[in-house]
Amino acid sequence: FKDEDFVKLSDKSYIGGYYYTISNDIILKYLQQFFGNQVTIDPNDLIGNGTPTKLNPYDTGNGISIFSYDDNKYKVAFGGTGNPGLPSPKFIGSKIVSATLDNNEITVKAKAIYYNMDYDDAFYNGQENGQAICNIYSDRSMNNKIDSKTYTTENIEKSVINIDDYIDNASTITYKFAYDKDFDKYYFESSIIEP
Repeated sequence: FKDEDFVKLSDKSYIGGYYYTISNDIILKYLQQFFGNQVTIDPNDLIGNGTPTKLNPYDTGNGISIFSYDDNKYKVAFGGTGNPGLPSPKFIGSKIVSATLDNNEITVKAKAIYYNMDYDDAFYNGQENGQAICNIYSDRSMNNKIDSKTYTTENIEKSVINIDDYIDNASTITYKFAYDKDFDKYYFESSIIEP
């Protein structure tokens, strides 16, 4: 996305920062550039099951929370909904390990790890003795824990979790991009995540 794709609203979000709107047409344009012109979109595909609300937005998993859809526009906020404003270690969770071009198809292989944070009440309330635990997983569904690290308020923001430290246990994601000769560009075709 580009900054100009979003229109800033005057009201603030409870997860921090302001609300913004983005047009469904802009999202469709980007999706078609990435996945090809055959893509269509139903707004319900982006907001999940049920109707997002001010206190229960749909978290897209990429730092954008969708609060509502009306008049061809999504009302969004940045920052996710989990623990607004709480620090976390710097996370470098993926790394490209190979890329090939064969018969007008690009294949990219990447290694990836995933994480979640668990803060105790003392950390959440800003007390010095608080602890935060970062659980690191090899799979997106977070069933295969490969490590766990404990942080304090003093060291969490100086810490780094790096894929290089877990490369042998990380999942492998294979991305395929096909060539569209009509538009003279590649578009995303598929991805597979393997443990």
